Amino acid sequence: MIKLALTVIWLSAPLSNRASAQAPPPLACSGHTQYALERCAKRDYDAAHSELTRAFQRAVDHATGEDRRRLLDAQSKYLEYEQAHCAWVAALYRGGSMEHMQVFACLAELDRQRVRQLAMGAPD
Repeated sequence: MIKLALTVIWLSAPLSNRASAQAPPPLACSGHTQYALERCAKRDYDAAHSELTRAFQRAVDHATGEDRRRLLDAQSKYLEYEQAHCAWVAALYRGGSMEHMQVFACLAELDRQRVRQLAMGAPD
C-alpha cells in the first residue's frame, strides 16, 4: 500500500503555531501485512479525529452569537466535504486492498488540517 503521505491534500488554510492546537503527527505504520497497515491507519485517524473533536469544542466554547452560528454551519459543510473528498480518494483504489487504508489516511489528514484551522478561532 502506498504510504499515508501520498494521500495528503494540502488546503490553503493558515497554520497556527500553538502547541495545544496541533493534532498528533501521523503514525509511522510499519506493518508487513495489509491488515496491520489498515489497523495502523485506523488508529491514526482515531487520534486525529479525537483532536478534531476537542479543537471544535474549544472553538464552539469561544464563539458567541453570529460567530457561533457561522462556525456550526462551517463545520457541517466541512464534514460534508470531508466525506465527499475521501469517497473520491477511495474510488481511486476501489476494489483493491488499499481502499480502506486510503480512506483512513484521507480522513486523518483532513482532520489534522481542520484542527489547525479551528485553532485560529479559539485562543489557548
